Amino acid sequence: MFTNIKFTILLIVLITIFNKNQVLSAPLDETLISEDQQQNNNHKNNDDDEFSFILLHNNDMHARFEEIYNMTKSCTPDLKESNQCFGGFARQVHVIREYREKAKNPHGKPILYLNAGDTFTGTPWFAIYKHEISSKFLNLLEPDAVTLGNHEFDLGVKNLAKYIKSLNTPVVVSNLDLSNEPKMQNIKNLHNSIILELASHRIGIIGYVTPETMFQASVGKVKILPEIDAINKEAENLRNEGVNIIIALGHSGIQVDKQIAKHCPEVDIVVGAHTHTFLYKGNQPDSDRPFDTYPIVVKQHGTGKRVPVVQAYAYTKYLGHLEVTFDKNGNLIEWNGNPILLDYSVPQDNDVLDLLEEYRPGLLVLTESIGQTMNNLNGTKAACRRNECNFGDLICEAMLYVREKELKEKYRRSDVFISIIQAGGIKASIPRGNVSKLDILTAIPFNNTLVIATITGQTLVNALQHSASFYDAEEDGGYLQFSGIRVTYNMSLPVGRRLLNVKVRCSECYGETYHPIRLDKNYKVMFTKFLFTGGDQYIWNSNSNPLEEAEIMSNWTDYLAAIEYIQDMSPINYRTDHRQVVLV
Repeated sequence: MFTNIKFTILLIVLITIFNKNQVLSAPLDETLISEDQQQNNNHKNNDDDEFSFILLHNNDMHARFEEIYNMTKSCTPDLKESNQCFGGFARQVHVIREYREKAKNPHGKPILYLNAGDTFTGTPWFAIYKHEISSKFLNLLEPDAVTLGNHEFDLGVKNLAKYIKSLNTPVVVSNLDLSNEPKMQNIKNLHNSIILELASHRIGIIGYVTPETMFQASVGKVKILPEIDAINKEAENLRNEGVNIIIALGHSGIQVDKQIAKHCPEVDIVVGAHTHTFLYKGNQPDSDRPFDTYPIVVKQHGTGKRVPVVQAYAYTKYLGHLEVTFDKNGNLIEWNGNPILLDYSVPQDNDVLDLLEEYRPGLLVLTESIGQTMNNLNGTKAACRRNECNFGDLICEAMLYVREKELKEKYRRSDVFISIIQAGGIKASIPRGNVSKLDILTAIPFNNTLVIATITGQTLVNALQHSASFYDAEEDGGYLQFSGIRVTYNMSLPVGRRLLNVKVRCSECYGETYHPIRLDKNYKVMFTKFLFTGGDQYIWNSNSNPLEEAEIMSNWTDYLAAIEYIQDMSPINYRTDHRQVVLV
């Protein structure tokens, strides 16, 4: 009997020790749990002190007000019938409104919707109706805050100021120096940052835009400062006001977004744009290949804090969706989500479609054929931003053509035999077949005024060397297309040494004769106004106001010149002619 009691006691002790060891060893198994699971298992004992909300975001919509087939092509009735269309503002509006309705339920999570810029530029809708149509459609989305993209400066600061004032939402940009630009001062809804109330919690939103905008658009006297210093300064102001949840909302590209996450210690989430970066976790929902997982999680320098970085591709195809949870001290403890694909299965809200129909007549007048092309006019980034492309050649020839035609009517010989554009001004291809003004406007949407100026051979050589530096950055539009110049590049050489040979068309000769360039000789050249006034960091003369020394062709733009050329020369069969030899 006594022996049985001793055995029972011993058994109980052994079981107790075994169970205790099991409990103590449990944390070691966390090494097998994914980072997301670890994150979602934190702080579960204090649910009453936690604050969760859904962050919806989009960026780089580029005037895709109407649903599209791909990033450049509108959705035709046949494509709609076969369910091949996606995006458009009507789908964006529908999903955002759905989430806001769900948020009204007793257990619904609050919604914060942010837009990261570049609503401007990219379709005939914008080319015709400019900032007016952009603000009308963005107001239908009702964002809680927006920032500016580089393309919001395309129409100049006067029109940008009108655009901002017409928005029913705050615009946040912390790194603008407006002290010398009165047109951008005293705009009531333009701020460095704002504080939003969300379910009785205060959230700070700090905006930023890439300083590269100063060389890519018409910024007037606006200066754009480095992002990180500006964000940290503004974050300190917000912290001093008792704000402990801060989101950086900006337009500088994914690499800068990650640097902001790393070096801005008060920032909890970065919502970015500019590089059209597609992030996704799991199996991709369509043909777009993810650049990385959604979100990218950056370990912050110094603090060790983990900061999610998100973008939502571009062209209205996706809506970013990130669910986040903060503790009572404003520490981000959970996150989860993925962009939502807005394909044919997502309804389109009728009020948005009705607004499109109000604006459609302006497009319909441009749909009539003005000529034909016997081959594809290639305006893709891959073709035009690293080599000679036939569409770039055609536009440059068209610029020279309208000058020659103008002077022939006055019984004079043309005085300009060289023309230059930047590849970033070409936004789409024109397929073989009939060509309309709408096709041309889609492909050359900026409608850039043409100017003529005299430059030295040395200046032209410097510009061509600068053009070769863009070869390594396919997304950058600074690579030059031209007429009246023959070059050989070796892109395997260091930047600044890639230009091997340059010949220019002889202006005194009859026929197309090319001579080696003379550095000390003056050459008359035709440009787009954007390029000549310093776009993409090109320098053509030492004048602080270069247009003072230029002839402005007020009746002609790149778009109008292309129309004139295609009308007069149709049917065209335009091919490259080896004016650029690119060795790699």
